[in-house]
Amino acid sequence: MARRRYSAEEIDQVLEQVTLSLDSDNEPTVSESDFSSADESVSSSPERSASPEIGDAADDVEGMESTEAAATGGTEDTSAGDEAMSLKSHVEAVEVLAAGDDGSEGIWVKQSIAPTALPFTGNSGLQMPLPDHPTPLDYLKLFFHEDFFEYLVTETNRYARAFIDANLHTLPARSFARSWKPVVVGEMKVFLGLYLNMGIVNKPEIDQYWATDPVIATPFYNRTMSRERFTSILNFLHFANNDEVDESDKLTKIRPLVTFLQNRFQQVYVPKEWVCIDEELVAWKGRISFRQYIPSKRARFGMKIYALCEDSGYLHNFIIYTGKDNDTFSPDTVKKLGVPGAVVDKLMDPLLGKCYKLFVDNWYSSVPLATHLAEHNTGVCGTVRKNRTGLPKQVAKHKGLQKGQFLYRCGGGMIFIKLHDTKEVHFLSTLHTATVSATGKRDLQRRPVRKLDLVQDYNKKMGGVDKNDGMISVYTAARKTRKWYKKLATHLMEQALLNAYYLHKMKVKMSHYDFVKAAIKSLIAEGKLEITEHTTAVAAAAGTAKPLDTHFLRLIPATAKKEKPQKMCVFCYANGKRRDVRQMCADCPKNPGYCLECFETSHRGK
Repeated sequence: MARRRYSAEEIDQVLEQVTLSLDSDNEPTVSESDFSSADESVSSSPERSASPEIGDAADDVEGMESTEAAATGGTEDTSAGDEAMSLKSHVEAVEVLAAGDDGSEGIWVKQSIAPTALPFTGNSGLQMPLPDHPTPLDYLKLFFHEDFFEYLVTETNRYARAFIDANLHTLPARSFARSWKPVVVGEMKVFLGLYLNMGIVNKPEIDQYWATDPVIATPFYNRTMSRERFTSILNFLHFANNDEVDESDKLTKIRPLVTFLQNRFQQVYVPKEWVCIDEELVAWKGRISFRQYIPSKRARFGMKIYALCEDSGYLHNFIIYTGKDNDTFSPDTVKKLGVPGAVVDKLMDPLLGKCYKLFVDNWYSSVPLATHLAEHNTGVCGTVRKNRTGLPKQVAKHKGLQKGQFLYRCGGGMIFIKLHDTKEVHFLSTLHTATVSATGKRDLQRRPVRKLDLVQDYNKKMGGVDKNDGMISVYTAARKTRKWYKKLATHLMEQALLNAYYLHKMKVKMSHYDFVKAAIKSLIAEGKLEITEHTTAVAAAAGTAKPLDTHFLRLIPATAKKEKPQKMCVFCYANGKRRDVRQMCADCPKNPGYCLECFETSHRGK
């Protein structure tokens, strides 16, 4: 006889009957000291979990899940007053009140209070015009426009001239500085394109990009700019006027660049309503007064950046940490909110009053900060340290929660939740209630996974800075250098390139690699064209360019010492390349040497 197959629903019904029977036969007795009643809801978490206290979104609360034996769908309010749930849902209830206590403590009460609705009023989206069919270069030029390159050219040439004048009599005879020629905008575009391209084509040493060994050769670099010219620009690359140094500003070497990009990031794009704040760390192990040690970061030692990102990863605002003794924050703000709160207030300043929803980790969260942001129509959610001032101590200090159980209190428009996973984690939010809902996933036993709504939102929205930090490290051109400000400047310029990718990705599906490659290739091509136009204009102004049909290339006559003498192509040399040729223009003054391509370019249409 064939064996009947029972459905999952029938099996669940049998298990539920057995469970209820066991419960009725073995009713547990609970004393006041056990803190056990059915006033508050708790959820149980699965076997996979992560440390909730370290502040990284990927590690905070990923494993704080509750499970249910049958899919329920929708949202379930687990606030106080609900009946005790069956073991089928794996949800229990605990109580931390002594006899006669109503759960109140200061502003905190044992009630589920809905937060104030915050309808988003910000004008999010791209704020700058683009062509009808924008290319990756068009997005990059939203940040690297002509004014940016002119600024780099001005400061680099200024620094090179000052260095050469100060060291002219001590420079070695073959020093690259003795052959320095002022850089032009086209050259700076080519240089920056080649430099950023080193993040894609990674080699141990810069000289290897110009190597002729077939095993490691990269002909693109040789054809684009000479090694000597590239290293000269790299050595003299500068970002500020040394005659206007502010000794009180530790970032004075790159202050104009920092200010420019801070403003540009905010002007180009306004983020959507979900944003987060966290730290980035630019690796640096050299001596510097504001170097930080963060063991949870991959670099561990480096320069710390407070970053405000959209959940997509777009960096909207940032502050570079320069130590405790600085005037970055208002003393009144620090006194009211503390340094972490002052960081949040300064980063969020352009977005306050527009009903943004902010996610932070436990270093920033506090009751004064949540209250301050609420006064400016801004919601906040994050993990919080249990010893923060103003939290309900009765809940914060409670011990004995089992894995998956949580407690909460509401007050002042906030909710405080104590949740136990593999360890205790505490939340403070002005956006949520103590509700649990299905995530759409299932655990190893095929049971629907359920989490607090607060935890689900935190996991989804807190990862913006980590996403940004991870993406920028994939194709980084940063190299070892003795000058910290060049390392930091490289990071900021790569951040502009990454922001351009995020904006492009919103319209066109393209991989990060393909975008970077296309943007760099177009930038170099544009720079080379501008170099040619500039050189032609200079030659025309000097009177060396004549109509092509009246000038002819001729072989350079033999001399007593050389049977086949050569000259350098004057145009190639002007573009930072050395090319020896056998021909010259006998009709131009001083009979300059030309290669075939440059001869046609310099004489065409004149």
